[in-house]
Amino acid sequence: MNGTAGREATLGRRAAAWRRVRALPLPLRNFAVLAATQGSVRVLSFGLGVYLARVLGVDNYGLYTYAFAFASYFLLVSDFGLSRYVVREVSRDPTTASRTVRRVVGTRYALASLAFAVMLALSLATGGGAGRTVVVCVAGLALLLAPLYGTLDAYFNAREAGYVMAAGQVISTVTAVASAGLAASLGAPVAVIALAVALSAAPAVVTYVLLARRDGVAWWPVLEPSAWRADLASSFPFFVLGFFAVIFFKIDSVMLTWYRGTADTGLYAAAYRLFEGVMILPAVILIVMFPRSARAHVEGTLRRTYVRVAAVLLLAAALLAPLLALAADPLVRLLYGSAYADAGPLLRVLAIALPLAFMDTANAIALYAHQRVRLAALLAPLTAGSNILMNLYFIPHYGPMGAAVTTVLSEVVSVAIFTPLAWRWTASCASS
Repeated sequence: MNGTAGREATLGRRAAAWRRVRALPLPLRNFAVLAATQGSVRVLSFGLGVYLARVLGVDNYGLYTYAFAFASYFLLVSDFGLSRYVVREVSRDPTTASRTVRRVVGTRYALASLAFAVMLALSLATGGGAGRTVVVCVAGLALLLAPLYGTLDAYFNAREAGYVMAAGQVISTVTAVASAGLAASLGAPVAVIALAVALSAAPAVVTYVLLARRDGVAWWPVLEPSAWRADLASSFPFFVLGFFAVIFFKIDSVMLTWYRGTADTGLYAAAYRLFEGVMILPAVILIVMFPRSARAHVEGTLRRTYVRVAAVLLLAAALLAPLLALAADPLVRLLYGSAYADAGPLLRVLAIALPLAFMDTANAIALYAHQRVRLAALLAPLTAGSNILMNLYFIPHYGPMGAAVTTVLSEVVSVAIFTPLAWRWTASCASS
């Protein structure tokens, strides 16, 4: 009897908590759901990364990191900014959802086919042996699922269905952790582990398709070459910003492998994974606030939205950056073991970049929502170019520490370029 009463009390508390969440305004509700989800996903992903780092060793973990960093550029090409385009267009006119989703899925599969062929050719051209190319191509098999997953995720983002996006993230992450963790525990080679991660979105894709059908949204791809020029022209600025953002955050792992080998890449990846874990907050805010910002631009309230988001992010960074720097050495030793002890100083340097990276997210929200995003896209190569040039100097001379210093300096350049633009453009939006 007491057991039954206890279960009923527990269920009552859970129901009351859910009602409190449902009573929140939609942006806060989505933030709560996505923050909890992102937290869980990051913990699971981080746990998998730590486990793989220990099981694979520094060299093979560096190879694994390099393969997915290299493949990420071609995943971005297969997207070509179309996910952000879908969010913006469906947010502004939900009646276009089915036609937009089908057309974009078809376009993205055409781009994915081209991207895989180019990825294979470049991997062979950059050397490193057949083993490295095999792992890169296996990681690139994520292109099989990315067009459908990414487009439907963008649709649910536009509809502010945070719980659906949360479900997709949890399902794909749990699948990746379970399958890759099992493969690693059985002593599988790096290529098999990479395959488990690359195809982990399959159950989430099925879930998205079923939920889209429930909404009456068609999802099957259709090729409309006549629409490619207009769609790609509209999405191109988002692609440029995204592409150079990936260069900004991923090129260091690629260049470390080229110049210093996979062992140095493994050390840097261990530190950078912890840095990425703290970036959960701006990542969730970007997802939640982009649809709202797209509408705020139309309504003339984009400046107010931008200022509020920037204030929240900078306050959070002011608290998190010192904590990360102080905990760097013991945290690295605890999680990765003594073999990764040299990653501690790298993490302390990366912590300096946190406030700058948080501010960059606020700028991105404002610029993505603005009609003149094309001008921002034209300036993005400046930040990516400065990152590459600094890496070309610092990595050969200072290895992983040079990559960490470059990350900080590149964030300084990015904030210096885009903050004045975001401030001026949100002002012009408010006055229009």
